[in-house]
Amino acid sequence: MNEKINNLKQYINEKFLLTLTNKGIYNRSVKDIDNIINNSPEKIKLEEADDKIKVTIDTGDKIEVILNDEDIKSSKCTCPSKDICKHIIMSLLYIEHFNTENKSNDNIENDNKYNNTEEIKETEETNNNIINNTFDEVKNISFDEIRKLSTKRNFEYALDRFYENIEADIKEDAMLEINISEENTIIYFPKKDSIKKAVCSCKDSSLCAHKIIAILKYKEMYGTLEDIKEEDKEIDENILKFANEFIENIFEKGFYSCSEKDFDIAEQISIKLQVKNMPELAKIFRSIAESIDSMINKHASFNKLFAFASLSRLYNTIKNIEKAKQNNDNKTVKLLTGEIRSKYINRKSGELVGLGAYPWISSTGYLGVSAYLYNLNTKKLSFFSYVIPTFYDNARISYDDVRSNYRKKIHFENNISIEEISKYKIKFINYKVNNEERISSSKFTSVILNDRINYTLLKDIKESKNNEELFAETYNDIKNIDFRYDYFNKNDMSKIIIAEFQIIENQEFDKIKQMLYFDIINKYKEDEEERLTLNIKYTSIHSNGIKYIMDYKNSNVDKNRFIVLEKTKYYIRPISIINVNAVINIFFDN
Repeated sequence: MNEKINNLKQYINEKFLLTLTNKGIYNRSVKDIDNIINNSPEKIKLEEADDKIKVTIDTGDKIEVILNDEDIKSSKCTCPSKDICKHIIMSLLYIEHFNTENKSNDNIENDNKYNNTEEIKETEETNNNIINNTFDEVKNISFDEIRKLSTKRNFEYALDRFYENIEADIKEDAMLEINISEENTIIYFPKKDSIKKAVCSCKDSSLCAHKIIAILKYKEMYGTLEDIKEEDKEIDENILKFANEFIENIFEKGFYSCSEKDFDIAEQISIKLQVKNMPELAKIFRSIAESIDSMINKHASFNKLFAFASLSRLYNTIKNIEKAKQNNDNKTVKLLTGEIRSKYINRKSGELVGLGAYPWISSTGYLGVSAYLYNLNTKKLSFFSYVIPTFYDNARISYDDVRSNYRKKIHFENNISIEEISKYKIKFINYKVNNEERISSSKFTSVILNDRINYTLLKDIKESKNNEELFAETYNDIKNIDFRYDYFNKNDMSKIIIAEFQIIENQEFDKIKQMLYFDIINKYKEDEEERLTLNIKYTSIHSNGIKYIMDYKNSNVDKNRFIVLEKTKYYIRPISIINVNAVINIFFDN
Protein backbone atom coordinates (compact mmCIF):
# COMPACT_ATOMS: atom_id res chain seq x y z
CA MET A 1 0.00 0.00 0.00
CA ASN A 2 2.80 2.41 0.88
CA GLU A 3 4.40 1.82 -2.52
CA LYS A 4 1.16 2.74 -4.30
CA ILE A 5 0.75 5.85 -2.17
CA ASN A 6 4.32 6.84 -2.98
CA ASN A 7 3.52 6.39 -6.69
CA LEU A 8 0.41 8.56 -6.35
CA LYS A 9 2.35 11.31 -4.59
CA GLN A 10 4.10 12.22 -7.86
CA TYR A 11 0.79 13.51 -9.22
CA ILE A 12 0.01 15.77 -6.28
CA ASN A 13 1.02 19.26 -7.32
CA GLU A 14 -1.24 22.05 -8.49
CA LYS A 15 0.34 22.54 -11.92
CA PHE A 16 -0.03 18.87 -12.81
CA LEU A 17 -3.57 18.57 -11.46
CA LEU A 18 -4.59 21.54 -13.62
CA THR A 19 -3.60 19.50 -16.69
CA LEU A 20 -6.27 16.99 -15.66
CA THR A 21 -9.03 19.46 -14.82
CA ASN A 22 -9.84 23.16 -14.84
CA LYS A 23 -9.13 25.84 -12.25
CA GLY A 24 -12.73 25.95 -11.02
CA ILE A 25 -12.93 22.21 -10.24
CA TYR A 26 -9.47 22.28 -8.66
CA ASN A 27 -10.35 25.18 -6.34
CA ARG A 28 -13.65 23.54 -5.36
CA SER A 29 -11.81 20.28 -4.62
CA VAL A 30 -9.31 22.07 -2.36
CA LYS A 31 -12.14 23.80 -0.48
CA ASP A 32 -14.21 20.62 -0.05
CA ILE A 33 -11.33 18.38 1.09
CA ASP A 34 -10.16 21.02 3.59
CA ASN A 35 -13.69 21.18 4.98
CA ILE A 36 -13.85 17.37 5.40
CA ILE A 37 -10.39 17.07 6.97
CA ASN A 38 -10.97 19.92 9.42
CA ASN A 39 -14.61 19.30 10.35
CA SER A 40 -15.58 15.68 9.62
CA PRO A 41 -12.52 13.48 8.94
CA GLU A 42 -14.60 10.35 9.63
CA LYS A 43 -16.41 10.93 6.33
CA ILE A 44 -13.40 9.98 4.24
CA LYS A 45 -11.56 6.65 4.29
CA LEU A 46 -8.54 5.30 2.41
CA GLU A 47 -7.82 1.60 1.86
CA GLU A 48 -6.32 -0.88 -0.59
CA ALA A 49 -8.74 -2.81 -2.80
CA ASP A 50 -7.99 -5.07 -5.78
CA ASP A 51 -4.40 -3.90 -5.94
CA LYS A 52 -5.51 -0.25 -6.16
CA ILE A 53 -6.00 2.59 -3.71
CA LYS A 54 -9.66 3.13 -2.87
CA VAL A 55 -10.95 6.36 -1.31
CA THR A 56 -14.50 6.49 0.05
CA ILE A 57 -16.16 9.89 0.55
CA ASP A 58 -19.48 9.77 2.43
CA THR A 59 -20.97 13.24 2.83
CA GLY A 60 -24.57 12.19 2.16
CA ASP A 61 -24.15 10.50 -1.20
CA LYS A 62 -21.51 7.80 -0.89
CA ILE A 63 -18.77 8.18 -3.50
CA GLU A 64 -16.03 5.63 -4.19
CA VAL A 65 -12.85 6.55 -6.06
CA ILE A 66 -10.38 3.98 -7.41
CA LEU A 67 -6.99 5.61 -7.99
CA ASN A 68 -4.72 4.03 -10.58
CA ASP A 69 -1.19 4.79 -9.41
CA GLU A 70 0.29 3.62 -12.74
CA ASP A 71 -2.00 5.76 -14.93
CA ILE A 72 -3.81 8.47 -13.01
CA LYS A 73 -5.96 9.41 -16.03
CA SER A 74 -7.53 5.92 -15.81
CA SER A 75 -8.77 6.49 -12.25
CA LYS A 76 -12.49 5.82 -11.75
CA CYS A 77 -15.24 7.44 -9.71
CA THR A 78 -18.80 6.25 -9.04
CA CYS A 79 -20.22 9.72 -9.74
CA PRO A 80 -21.79 10.36 -13.20
CA SER A 81 -18.84 12.40 -14.53
CA LYS A 82 -16.96 10.84 -17.45
CA ASP A 83 -13.90 13.04 -17.00
CA ILE A 84 -11.50 13.56 -14.11
CA CYS A 85 -13.97 14.83 -11.51
CA LYS A 86 -13.53 16.77 -8.29
CA HIS A 87 -13.74 13.53 -6.24
CA ILE A 88 -10.58 12.17 -7.90
CA ILE A 89 -8.80 15.48 -7.25
CA MET A 90 -10.06 15.45 -3.63
CA SER A 91 -8.79 11.88 -3.18
CA LEU A 92 -5.31 12.82 -4.38
CA LEU A 93 -5.26 15.86 -2.10
CA TYR A 94 -6.36 13.63 0.79
CA ILE A 95 -3.45 11.27 0.11
CA GLU A 96 -1.10 14.22 0.56
CA HIS A 97 -2.75 14.95 3.93
CA PHE A 98 -2.87 11.24 4.85
CA ASN A 99 0.82 10.79 4.10
CA THR A 100 1.79 13.90 6.10
CA GLU A 101 -0.32 12.77 9.06
CA ASN A 102 1.17 9.25 9.02
CA LYS A 103 4.69 10.63 8.91
CA SER A 104 3.93 12.84 11.87
CA ASN A 105 2.55 9.89 13.87
CA ASP A 106 5.52 7.70 12.93
CA ASN A 107 7.92 10.37 14.09
CA ILE A 108 6.23 10.57 17.48
CA GLU A 109 5.92 6.82 18.00
CA ASN A 110 9.31 5.79 16.67
CA ASP A 111 11.40 8.80 17.61
CA ASN A 112 12.11 9.63 13.94
CA LYS A 113 13.18 6.04 13.09
CA TYR A 114 11.61 3.39 10.93
CA ASN A 115 10.97 0.05 12.66
CA ASN A 116 9.29 -1.62 9.73
CA THR A 117 11.73 -3.38 7.39
CA GLU A 118 9.33 -3.25 4.44
CA GLU A 119 8.92 0.51 4.85
CA ILE A 120 12.70 0.94 4.89
CA LYS A 121 12.98 -1.07 1.67
CA GLU A 122 10.24 0.93 -0.05
CA THR A 123 11.75 4.23 1.08
CA GLU A 124 15.17 3.18 -0.22
CA GLU A 125 13.61 2.26 -3.56
CA THR A 126 11.89 5.65 -3.73
CA ASN A 127 15.13 7.43 -2.89
CA ASN A 128 17.00 5.41 -5.51
CA ASN A 129 14.39 6.41 -8.07
CA ILE A 130 14.89 10.08 -7.20
CA ILE A 131 18.67 9.72 -7.49
CA ASN A 132 18.37 7.89 -10.84
CA ASN A 133 16.25 10.58 -12.40
CA THR A 134 16.88 9.92 -16.08
CA PHE A 135 13.71 9.12 -18.01
CA ASP A 136 15.15 6.49 -20.34
CA GLU A 137 12.05 5.90 -22.46
CA VAL A 138 11.84 9.60 -23.34
CA LYS A 139 15.60 9.84 -23.85
CA ASN A 140 15.86 6.82 -26.15
CA ILE A 141 12.68 6.84 -28.24
CA SER A 142 13.52 7.02 -31.96
CA PHE A 143 12.17 9.44 -34.55
CA ASP A 144 10.51 6.55 -36.37
CA GLU A 145 8.64 5.57 -33.20
CA ILE A 146 7.56 9.18 -32.60
CA ARG A 147 6.36 9.47 -36.20
CA LYS A 148 4.29 6.27 -35.89
CA LEU A 149 2.66 7.39 -32.63
CA SER A 150 1.79 10.90 -33.86
CA THR A 151 -0.01 12.51 -36.77
CA LYS A 152 2.00 13.89 -39.69
CA ARG A 153 0.81 17.42 -38.94
CA ASN A 154 1.81 17.31 -35.26
CA PHE A 155 5.17 15.72 -36.05
CA GLU A 156 6.08 18.26 -38.73
CA TYR A 157 4.93 21.24 -36.63
CA ALA A 158 6.99 19.98 -33.69
CA LEU A 159 10.06 19.61 -35.91
CA ASP A 160 9.62 23.14 -37.25
CA ARG A 161 9.39 24.57 -33.72
CA PHE A 162 12.34 22.47 -32.55
CA TYR A 163 14.50 23.72 -35.43
CA GLU A 164 13.57 27.29 -34.43
CA ASN A 165 15.44 26.59 -31.15
CA ILE A 166 12.33 26.92 -29.02
CA GLU A 167 13.25 27.11 -25.34
CA ALA A 168 12.16 24.52 -22.77
CA ASP A 169 12.58 24.45 -19.00
CA ILE A 170 13.32 20.83 -18.01
CA LYS A 171 12.86 19.60 -14.44
CA GLU A 172 13.58 15.98 -13.47
CA ASP A 173 11.72 14.99 -10.33
CA ALA A 174 9.29 12.21 -9.47
CA MET A 175 7.93 13.06 -12.92
CA LEU A 176 9.72 14.70 -15.83
CA GLU A 177 8.28 18.22 -16.13
CA ILE A 178 8.99 20.22 -19.31
CA ASN A 179 7.68 23.76 -19.52
CA ILE A 180 7.48 25.27 -23.04
CA SER A 181 6.57 28.88 -22.28
CA GLU A 182 6.31 29.97 -25.93
CA GLU A 183 3.54 27.41 -26.44
CA ASN A 184 2.05 28.18 -22.99
CA THR A 185 2.13 24.47 -22.11
CA ILE A 186 3.60 22.13 -19.48
CA ILE A 187 4.17 18.45 -20.26
CA TYR A 188 4.58 15.70 -17.64
CA PHE A 189 6.15 12.28 -18.22
CA PRO A 190 5.84 9.65 -15.44
CA LYS A 191 8.65 7.14 -14.85
CA LYS A 192 6.68 4.13 -16.05
CA ASP A 193 5.24 4.08 -19.60
CA SER A 194 6.51 7.63 -19.97
CA ILE A 195 5.31 8.22 -23.53
CA LYS A 196 1.95 6.48 -23.32
CA LYS A 197 1.00 8.13 -20.02
CA ALA A 198 2.40 11.60 -20.73
CA VAL A 199 0.08 14.48 -19.90
CA CYS A 200 0.03 17.90 -21.60
CA SER A 201 -1.69 21.00 -20.27
CA CYS A 202 -3.32 21.45 -23.72
CA LYS A 203 -5.39 18.40 -22.64
CA ASP A 204 -4.83 16.53 -25.91
CA SER A 205 -4.68 12.85 -24.94
CA SER A 206 -2.77 11.86 -28.10
CA LEU A 207 0.93 12.43 -28.77
CA CYS A 208 0.41 16.13 -29.46
CA ALA A 209 3.00 18.48 -30.94
CA HIS A 210 3.85 19.84 -27.48
CA LYS A 211 4.77 16.37 -26.22
CA ILE A 212 6.92 15.80 -29.31
CA ILE A 213 8.73 19.12 -28.81
CA ALA A 214 9.32 18.17 -25.16
CA ILE A 215 10.71 14.75 -26.17
CA LEU A 216 13.04 16.34 -28.73
CA LYS A 217 14.31 18.91 -26.22
CA TYR A 218 14.96 16.14 -23.66
CA LYS A 219 16.80 14.03 -26.26
CA GLU A 220 18.79 17.10 -27.24
CA MET A 221 19.81 17.64 -23.60
CA TYR A 222 21.17 14.08 -23.39
CA GLY A 223 22.65 14.01 -26.91
CA THR A 224 20.44 11.17 -28.17
CA LEU A 225 19.04 12.94 -31.25
CA GLU A 226 19.53 11.04 -34.49
CA ASP A 227 19.40 12.29 -38.08
CA ILE A 228 15.89 12.67 -39.42
CA LYS A 229 15.11 11.02 -42.75
CA GLU A 230 12.49 12.98 -44.66
CA GLU A 231 9.65 10.99 -46.20
CA ASP A 232 9.82 11.04 -50.01
CA LYS A 233 7.42 13.43 -51.70
CA GLU A 234 5.80 12.11 -54.87
CA ILE A 235 6.35 14.51 -57.80
CA ASP A 236 4.36 14.33 -61.04
CA GLU A 237 7.26 14.63 -63.48
CA ASN A 238 4.95 15.02 -66.50
CA ILE A 239 3.36 18.24 -65.24
CA LEU A 240 6.80 19.48 -64.15
CA LYS A 241 8.17 18.80 -67.65
CA PHE A 242 5.20 20.55 -69.29
CA ALA A 243 5.65 23.58 -66.99
CA ASN A 244 9.33 23.79 -67.85
CA GLU A 245 8.60 23.63 -71.61
CA PHE A 246 6.04 26.43 -71.24
CA ILE A 247 8.60 28.72 -69.55
CA GLU A 248 11.29 27.89 -72.11
CA ASN A 249 8.82 28.73 -74.89
CA ILE A 250 8.22 32.19 -73.38
CA PHE A 251 11.98 32.76 -73.10
CA GLU A 252 12.33 31.78 -76.75
CA LYS A 253 9.56 33.97 -78.21
CA GLY A 254 9.66 36.82 -75.68
CA PHE A 255 7.20 37.84 -72.96
CA TYR A 256 5.60 40.56 -75.10
CA SER A 257 4.61 37.89 -77.65
CA CYS A 258 2.38 36.12 -75.11
CA SER A 259 -1.30 35.83 -76.03
CA GLU A 260 -4.62 34.98 -74.36
CA LYS A 261 -3.79 31.33 -75.08
CA ASP A 262 -0.62 31.62 -72.96
CA PHE A 263 -2.67 33.21 -70.18
CA ASP A 264 -5.13 30.27 -70.25
CA ILE A 265 -2.30 27.69 -70.26
CA ALA A 266 -0.55 29.39 -67.31
CA GLU A 267 -3.81 29.34 -65.30
CA GLN A 268 -4.42 25.66 -66.15
CA ILE A 269 -0.87 24.70 -65.15
CA SER A 270 -1.23 26.57 -61.83
CA ILE A 271 -4.43 24.61 -61.04
CA LYS A 272 -2.80 21.27 -61.93
CA LEU A 273 0.26 22.08 -59.80
CA GLN A 274 -2.01 22.95 -56.87
CA VAL A 275 -3.86 19.63 -57.25
CA LYS A 276 -0.51 17.78 -57.47
CA ASN A 277 0.62 19.28 -54.13
CA MET A 278 3.13 21.77 -55.54
CA PRO A 279 1.59 25.02 -54.24
CA GLU A 280 4.80 27.08 -54.39
CA LEU A 281 5.06 26.50 -58.15
CA ALA A 282 1.29 27.00 -58.53
CA LYS A 283 1.57 30.39 -56.83
CA ILE A 284 4.33 31.59 -59.18
CA PHE A 285 2.36 30.37 -62.22
CA ARG A 286 -0.71 32.33 -61.03
CA SER A 287 1.52 35.39 -60.75
CA ILE A 288 2.80 34.87 -64.32
CA ALA A 289 -0.78 34.43 -65.58
CA GLU A 290 -1.74 37.73 -63.89
CA SER A 291 1.26 39.46 -65.48
CA ILE A 292 0.36 38.14 -68.96
CA ASP A 293 -3.23 39.32 -68.50
CA SER A 294 -2.12 42.77 -67.28
CA MET A 295 0.34 43.11 -70.17
CA ILE A 296 -2.23 42.12 -72.83
CA ASN A 297 -4.90 44.46 -71.42
CA LYS A 298 -2.40 47.29 -70.78
CA HIS A 299 -3.22 47.53 -67.06
CA ALA A 300 -1.28 50.11 -65.04
CA SER A 301 -0.46 47.35 -62.54
CA PHE A 302 1.76 45.52 -65.08
CA ASN A 303 5.37 45.46 -63.89
CA LYS A 304 7.76 44.00 -66.46
CA LEU A 305 10.62 43.61 -63.97
CA PHE A 306 8.37 41.65 -61.61
CA ALA A 307 7.13 39.48 -64.51
CA PHE A 308 10.67 38.67 -65.69
CA ALA A 309 11.76 37.96 -62.10
CA SER A 310 8.83 35.53 -61.70
CA LEU A 311 9.76 33.73 -64.93
CA SER A 312 13.40 33.41 -63.86
CA ARG A 313 12.45 32.23 -60.37
CA LEU A 314 10.09 29.63 -61.77
CA TYR A 315 12.64 28.31 -64.28
CA ASN A 316 15.39 28.09 -61.64
CA THR A 317 13.03 26.48 -59.13
CA ILE A 318 12.04 23.71 -61.57
CA LYS A 319 15.71 23.05 -62.41
CA ASN A 320 16.58 22.85 -58.70
CA ILE A 321 13.68 20.46 -58.04
CA GLU A 322 14.96 18.17 -60.79
CA LYS A 323 18.48 18.32 -59.35
CA ALA A 324 17.26 17.65 -55.80
CA LYS A 325 15.25 14.63 -57.03
CA GLN A 326 18.38 13.21 -58.70
CA ASN A 327 20.32 13.65 -55.43
CA ASN A 328 17.48 12.13 -53.32
CA ASP A 329 17.37 15.43 -51.39
CA ASN A 330 13.74 15.19 -50.35
CA LYS A 331 13.94 18.05 -47.85
CA THR A 332 14.88 20.50 -50.62
CA VAL A 333 12.17 19.08 -52.89
CA LYS A 334 9.57 19.77 -50.19
CA LEU A 335 10.84 23.30 -49.61
CA LEU A 336 10.87 24.13 -53.33
CA THR A 337 7.44 22.67 -54.14
CA GLY A 338 5.78 23.80 -50.91
CA GLU A 339 3.04 22.19 -48.85
CA ILE A 340 -0.68 22.74 -49.43
CA ARG A 341 -1.71 22.73 -45.80
CA SER A 342 -0.09 24.88 -43.18
CA LYS A 343 0.55 22.90 -40.01
CA TYR A 344 -1.80 24.20 -37.33
CA ILE A 345 -1.55 23.29 -33.68
CA ASN A 346 -3.92 23.82 -30.77
CA ARG A 347 -3.02 26.32 -28.09
CA LYS A 348 -5.00 26.31 -24.87
CA SER A 349 -4.96 30.09 -24.40
CA GLY A 350 -2.97 33.17 -25.23
CA GLU A 351 -2.93 36.90 -24.50
CA LEU A 352 -2.47 39.03 -27.61
CA VAL A 353 -2.39 42.75 -28.29
CA GLY A 354 -3.99 44.23 -31.41
CA LEU A 355 -1.63 46.54 -33.31
CA GLY A 356 -3.75 47.45 -36.31
CA ALA A 357 -5.03 46.09 -39.62
CA TYR A 358 -3.84 46.37 -43.22
CA PRO A 359 -5.56 45.70 -46.61
CA TRP A 360 -3.77 43.96 -49.45
CA ILE A 361 -4.02 42.46 -52.94
CA SER A 362 -1.42 39.87 -53.87
CA SER A 363 0.13 39.32 -57.28
CA THR A 364 -0.97 35.68 -57.03
CA GLY A 365 -4.67 36.49 -57.06
CA TYR A 366 -5.82 37.04 -53.49
CA LEU A 367 -7.56 39.97 -51.81
CA GLY A 368 -7.51 40.29 -48.04
CA VAL A 369 -7.21 42.16 -44.79
CA SER A 370 -4.87 41.17 -41.96
CA ALA A 371 -4.90 42.07 -38.27
CA TYR A 372 -1.46 42.37 -36.67
CA LEU A 373 -1.19 41.06 -33.10
CA TYR A 374 1.61 40.76 -30.57
CA ASN A 375 1.58 37.59 -28.46
CA LEU A 376 2.51 38.47 -24.88
CA ASN A 377 3.22 34.78 -24.12
CA THR A 378 5.55 33.93 -27.01
CA LYS A 379 6.87 37.48 -27.61
CA LYS A 380 6.13 37.01 -31.32
CA LEU A 381 3.95 38.71 -33.89
CA SER A 382 0.82 36.84 -34.92
CA PHE A 383 -1.52 37.47 -37.83
CA PHE A 384 -5.20 36.91 -38.45
CA SER A 385 -6.39 37.31 -42.04
CA TYR A 386 -9.59 37.15 -44.03
CA VAL A 387 -8.73 36.16 -47.59
CA ILE A 388 -10.75 36.03 -50.83
CA PRO A 389 -9.40 34.50 -54.05
CA THR A 390 -9.82 37.00 -56.90
CA PHE A 391 -8.79 34.80 -59.82
CA TYR A 392 -12.34 33.52 -60.37
CA ASP A 393 -14.41 35.10 -63.15
CA ASN A 394 -17.07 36.62 -60.88
CA ALA A 395 -14.74 37.84 -58.13
CA ARG A 396 -15.02 41.55 -57.30
CA ILE A 397 -11.91 43.51 -56.42
CA SER A 398 -12.76 46.78 -54.72
CA TYR A 399 -11.91 48.77 -51.64
CA ASP A 400 -15.53 48.46 -50.48
CA ASP A 401 -15.16 44.66 -50.38
CA VAL A 402 -12.03 44.91 -48.25
CA ARG A 403 -13.62 47.43 -45.91
CA SER A 404 -16.76 45.32 -45.60
CA ASN A 405 -14.72 42.24 -44.67
CA TYR A 406 -12.78 44.32 -42.13
CA ARG A 407 -16.01 45.13 -40.28
CA LYS A 408 -17.91 41.83 -40.59
CA LYS A 409 -18.55 40.20 -37.19
CA ILE A 410 -18.19 36.62 -38.40
CA HIS A 411 -15.03 35.25 -36.82
CA PHE A 412 -14.61 32.73 -34.01
CA GLU A 413 -17.20 31.38 -31.59
CA ASN A 414 -18.47 34.80 -30.48
CA ASN A 415 -18.51 36.54 -33.90
CA ILE A 416 -15.72 39.11 -33.68
CA SER A 417 -14.64 41.44 -36.49
CA ILE A 418 -11.09 42.00 -37.70
CA GLU A 419 -11.57 45.64 -36.70
CA GLU A 420 -12.13 44.57 -33.07
CA ILE A 421 -9.29 42.03 -33.14
CA SER A 422 -6.88 44.74 -34.32
CA LYS A 423 -7.79 47.24 -31.58
CA TYR A 424 -8.03 45.31 -28.30
CA LYS A 425 -6.01 43.36 -25.81
CA ILE A 426 -7.46 39.92 -26.38
CA LYS A 427 -7.58 36.54 -24.71
CA PHE A 428 -7.79 33.63 -27.16
CA ILE A 429 -9.11 30.35 -25.72
CA ASN A 430 -8.63 27.04 -27.55
CA TYR A 431 -7.15 28.55 -30.70
CA LYS A 432 -5.06 27.21 -33.57
CA VAL A 433 -1.87 28.72 -34.96
CA ASN A 434 0.57 27.54 -37.61
CA ASN A 435 4.35 27.68 -37.77
CA GLU A 436 4.15 31.17 -39.33
CA GLU A 437 2.11 32.40 -36.32
CA ARG A 438 -1.03 32.71 -38.47
CA ILE A 439 -4.18 32.19 -36.43
CA SER A 440 -6.94 29.97 -37.82
CA SER A 441 -10.57 31.14 -37.82
CA SER A 442 -12.39 28.41 -35.92
CA LYS A 443 -15.87 28.42 -34.42
CA PHE A 444 -14.41 26.39 -31.54
CA THR A 445 -12.18 29.34 -30.60
CA SER A 446 -13.44 31.83 -28.03
CA VAL A 447 -12.14 35.41 -28.11
CA ILE A 448 -12.48 37.72 -25.10
CA LEU A 449 -12.01 41.44 -25.77
CA ASN A 450 -10.38 43.05 -22.74
CA ASP A 451 -8.74 46.49 -22.70
CA ARG A 452 -8.88 48.84 -25.66
CA ILE A 453 -5.33 49.43 -26.90
CA ASN A 454 -4.02 52.98 -26.49
CA TYR A 455 -0.72 54.84 -26.11
CA THR A 456 -0.46 54.27 -22.34
CA LEU A 457 -1.09 50.52 -22.53
CA LEU A 458 1.45 50.11 -25.33
CA LYS A 459 3.98 52.23 -23.43
CA ASP A 460 3.64 49.85 -20.46
CA ILE A 461 4.30 46.88 -22.77
CA LYS A 462 7.36 48.64 -24.20
CA GLU A 463 8.80 49.20 -20.73
CA SER A 464 8.08 45.65 -19.49
CA LYS A 465 10.51 42.76 -19.82
CA ASN A 466 11.49 41.02 -23.09
CA ASN A 467 9.47 43.16 -25.52
CA GLU A 468 12.45 45.17 -26.82
CA GLU A 469 12.46 43.71 -30.35
CA LEU A 470 9.00 45.07 -31.08
CA PHE A 471 9.97 48.71 -30.48
CA ALA A 472 12.57 51.00 -32.05
CA GLU A 473 14.62 53.01 -29.57
CA THR A 474 15.66 55.46 -32.29
CA TYR A 475 14.77 56.00 -35.94
CA ASN A 476 18.30 54.92 -36.84
CA ASP A 477 17.37 51.45 -35.53
CA ILE A 478 14.69 51.32 -38.24
CA LYS A 479 16.95 52.68 -40.98
CA ASN A 480 19.66 50.16 -40.10
CA ILE A 481 17.45 47.05 -40.28
CA ASP A 482 19.11 44.85 -42.89
CA PHE A 483 17.68 41.93 -44.83
CA ARG A 484 19.70 39.01 -46.11
CA TYR A 485 18.38 37.19 -49.15
CA ASP A 486 16.87 33.82 -48.28
CA TYR A 487 15.22 31.81 -51.04
CA PHE A 488 13.01 29.83 -48.67
CA ASN A 489 12.17 32.42 -46.00
CA LYS A 490 10.65 35.24 -48.01
CA ASN A 491 8.62 36.28 -44.94
CA ASP A 492 11.90 37.33 -43.31
CA MET A 493 12.25 40.06 -45.94
CA SER A 494 10.04 42.41 -43.92
CA LYS A 495 9.84 43.46 -40.29
CA ILE A 496 7.06 44.99 -38.20
CA ILE A 497 8.35 47.58 -35.74
CA ILE A 498 6.78 50.29 -33.57
CA ALA A 499 8.12 53.83 -33.18
CA GLU A 500 7.09 56.88 -31.18
CA PHE A 501 6.35 60.24 -32.81
CA GLN A 502 4.68 63.58 -32.13
CA ILE A 503 4.43 65.29 -35.51
CA ILE A 504 3.62 64.39 -39.14
CA GLU A 505 4.68 66.92 -41.77
CA ASN A 506 5.96 67.38 -45.35
CA GLN A 507 3.11 65.37 -46.88
CA GLU A 508 3.78 65.31 -50.62
CA PHE A 509 2.21 63.14 -53.33
CA ASP A 510 4.46 62.32 -56.30
CA LYS A 511 2.10 62.13 -59.29
CA ILE A 512 4.68 60.44 -61.52
CA LYS A 513 5.62 57.69 -59.04
CA GLN A 514 2.07 57.60 -57.63
CA MET A 515 3.59 57.67 -54.15
CA LEU A 516 2.82 59.65 -50.99
CA TYR A 517 5.88 60.70 -48.99
CA PHE A 518 5.74 62.17 -45.49
CA ASP A 519 7.91 62.63 -42.40
CA ILE A 520 7.32 61.58 -38.81
CA ILE A 521 9.19 63.53 -36.12
CA ASN A 522 10.11 62.40 -32.62
CA LYS A 523 11.19 65.17 -30.24
CA TYR A 524 12.93 62.93 -27.72
CA LYS A 525 14.58 65.90 -25.96
CA GLU A 526 13.58 69.53 -25.62
CA ASP A 527 15.98 70.77 -28.30
CA GLU A 528 16.63 67.51 -30.14
CA GLU A 529 14.55 65.59 -32.64
CA GLU A 530 14.80 62.75 -35.15
CA ARG A 531 13.04 62.45 -38.48
CA LEU A 532 11.98 59.46 -40.61
CA THR A 533 10.51 59.54 -44.14
CA LEU A 534 7.71 57.05 -44.87
CA ASN A 535 5.77 56.31 -48.05
CA ILE A 536 2.52 54.79 -49.29
CA LYS A 537 2.14 53.55 -52.88
CA TYR A 538 -1.19 54.56 -54.43
CA THR A 539 -3.67 51.74 -55.07
CA SER A 540 -7.44 51.72 -54.68
CA ILE A 541 -7.17 49.97 -51.31
CA HIS A 542 -4.58 52.50 -50.08
CA SER A 543 -6.69 55.55 -50.94
CA ASN A 544 -8.17 55.96 -47.45
CA GLY A 545 -4.72 55.78 -45.85
CA ILE A 546 -3.31 58.39 -48.23
CA LYS A 547 -6.25 60.72 -47.52
CA TYR A 548 -5.82 60.20 -43.75
CA ILE A 549 -2.14 61.22 -43.85
CA MET A 550 -2.73 64.14 -46.24
CA ASP A 551 -5.44 65.54 -43.91
CA TYR A 552 -3.54 64.72 -40.69
CA LYS A 553 -3.69 67.46 -38.04
CA ASN A 554 -0.99 67.57 -35.36
CA SER A 555 -2.28 68.01 -31.81
CA ASN A 556 -0.83 70.19 -29.08
CA VAL A 557 -2.63 68.12 -26.43
CA ASP A 558 -2.39 64.50 -27.61
CA LYS A 559 1.25 64.75 -28.70
CA ASN A 560 2.81 61.37 -27.93
CA ARG A 561 1.78 58.58 -30.26
CA PHE A 562 3.01 55.27 -31.61
CA ILE A 563 3.09 54.31 -35.27
CA VAL A 564 3.21 50.67 -36.39
CA LEU A 565 5.51 50.29 -39.42
CA GLU A 566 6.44 47.65 -41.96
CA LYS A 567 10.07 47.90 -43.11
CA THR A 568 11.33 46.11 -46.21
CA LYS A 569 14.40 46.52 -48.38
CA TYR A 570 12.44 48.93 -50.58
CA TYR A 571 10.13 50.95 -48.34
CA ILE A 572 8.97 51.87 -44.84
CA ARG A 573 5.19 52.18 -44.73
CA PRO A 574 2.66 52.76 -41.94
CA ILE A 575 0.04 50.25 -40.81
CA SER A 576 -1.66 52.06 -37.94
CA ILE A 577 -1.33 54.94 -35.47
CA ILE A 578 -1.95 54.44 -31.75
CA ASN A 579 -2.95 57.57 -29.83
CA VAL A 580 -4.13 58.35 -26.31
CA ASN A 581 -7.52 56.75 -27.01
CA ALA A 582 -7.23 53.91 -29.50
CA VAL A 583 -5.67 52.17 -32.48
CA ILE A 584 -6.36 54.13 -35.68
CA ASN A 585 -6.35 51.86 -38.74
CA ILE A 586 -5.49 54.57 -41.26
CA PHE A 587 -6.50 52.48 -44.31
CA PHE A 588 -10.03 51.96 -42.94
CA ASP A 589 -10.93 54.55 -40.28
CA ASN A 590 -12.10 58.07 -41.07
